[in-house]
Amino acid sequence: MYRAMQAGLDGPVASGFVGPFRGGTRAAASLIRGHVHDALTYNPLAVALILVVVVGAARWLLLALPLGQRPQCELSRRGRWIGFALALVAISLGWVYVLVSQSYLRPFAA
Repeated sequence: MYRAMQAGLDGPVASGFVGPFRGGTRAAASLIRGHVHDALTYNPLAVALILVVVVGAARWLLLALPLGQRPQCELSRRGRWIGFALALVAISLGWVYVLVSQSYLRPFAA
């Protein structure tokens, strides 16, 4: 892990380390306001995660509730490993983006 500079109230004050989801709350708030570019600037990984959650919730509301069935996703052992590897790569890339772009130093643009 990389030790980050103390950046006041907007920086990594609590632990001193920058996590891969740093800026996720600001990205979510920007998405709610319709500022997609700002959200992607704060943390594109958080935006992708938010979209996955929204699509999953919509799928559940539109399919599972009316039909009374729970959607099932069955993966083979190889599929689970591939999914785990892809998630690990995505989190790593998100972390690199946050560190390189220093998006955690940008103040929230309301």
